[in-house]
Amino acid sequence: MADQFYPADPADAEVVHQGWAHPSYFDSYNDSSSSCRHKYSHGEEFDASAIVIAVDGACRGNGMPWARAAYGVYFGPDHWRNEGDTLNDGTVGGGGRNWTSQRAELWGALRALRIAQSLHSRWPVASSDDDSDSDDEEPDLEKVIIKADSEYLVKGMTSWVYKWMDNGWENCKGLPVVNADLFGKLVNQVRTLKGLGVEVLFWKVPRAYNWQADELANDALDADDDSDSY
Repeated sequence: MADQFYPADPADAEVVHQGWAHPSYFDSYNDSSSSCRHKYSHGEEFDASAIVIAVDGACRGNGMPWARAAYGVYFGPDHWRNEGDTLNDGTVGGGGRNWTSQRAELWGALRALRIAQSLHSRWPVASSDDDSDSDDEEPDLEKVIIKADSEYLVKGMTSWVYKWMDNGWENCKGLPVVNADLFGKLVNQVRTLKGLGVEVLFWKVPRAYNWQADELANDALDADDDSDSY
């Protein structure tokens, strides 16, 4: 379905070029000391066929009937595709579920992958609404790396989801998987991108490395608070 991205040094794993965040050039290798399927080593150059998209979710009143949630999707500094927005039942088919930060995180990843699909059809694109004057030749978009500080999202999409699908979307206790609807949508989106020749990887980072996406989500909630005050 999807593998996990393991850069040798997370602090030096991204290069911003023409507005897009790319991973430093990497090659997969097997690590017999680890249970991970793949790890990656990188050097000074970057992989222009891959982009890194940071995602996060935020929720206030987590799990309560009055909970409010938002997501953030971050492409790069001042990037025109950066977005943060509040969520409602109509957005993700909430069906009366109480909002949680985990559900918001899943939606952020889904939104990022849907944007990646739209980018693929016209890649390379300029880093702003204006046409790029660069004469650099850009390769096709071949990899999308979803960067998140959520183990629930990353492990869910690279490990747990295989077992859940085999069990008919039931967990080890025989109970329905929480947020199975969004995990199912994520699985379908990964498959869609794979059909277009785009590999999807998930990258778990410490929260400090994902502050931009977190800020987008929380700014959306703050703006919603301000609008409610009038």
